[in-house]
Amino acid sequence: MDEEGFLWLEEYPVTPGVTGERVLNGHIFALYGVYDYWRLTADSRAVAIFDGAASTLRHHVPASFRAPEWISRYSVGCPNSAGAVLEQKSLTLSRQSNANADQRIRVRGRGIHYRIYNGALAGYLVAEAPGDRVLLGAVAKHAYTPERTLRFASGTYTGYRYSAGWTVTERRTFTFSRSSAAPFSATAWVNGRLSYQITAGAYAGLWLPAVEGLTPAP
Repeated sequence: MDEEGFLWLEEYPVTPGVTGERVLNGHIFALYGVYDYWRLTADSRAVAIFDGAASTLRHHVPASFRAPEWISRYSVGCPNSAGAVLEQKSLTLSRQSNANADQRIRVRGRGIHYRIYNGALAGYLVAEAPGDRVLLGAVAKHAYTPERTLRFASGTYTGYRYSAGWTVTERRTFTFSRSSAAPFSATAWVNGRLSYQITAGAYAGLWLPAVEGLTPAP
């Protein structure tokens, strides 16, 4: 029981009392176990435990786990980042340079960042800036089977083909006088821009950056 009198089913119990993490998914999974036990035994004690644990969810999910406009907390004992800057480092480059990153993550209130793990900025997060600071290649790729349909409003659009090193090897630009559509098999962040992999039509085999006027069909 916590200090407010709510019952917890601990995934990581440590000692008697509330000293564990109070993990949300572990509590819910155990709650299903209590329900299954009641269905098999009709034990009234299981009803009391289920009622108490369900009341905990009703109170603590909005009060302790929900983080408006951000990622919900995993547990009561797990702090949630506020996105505050703890330390910063500046670097001036006279020419284009490269570094390796092992994460592409969203920082609360600060947009997308790359976690650098070598070079002068090792250990720091660098903000993504399409055209200036980008993660080369296709990342966070999501394939669609069956393919989906991309709708085009009237306008001008440019698609790109890339080499193995993710430099542009081909560009195709077309202007549509009226609405059109094309199938796409995947989406990915290509060189820092959300893009659609088109499979047929004028842009077949190319990646088409997501810009105003392009809308995936439901």
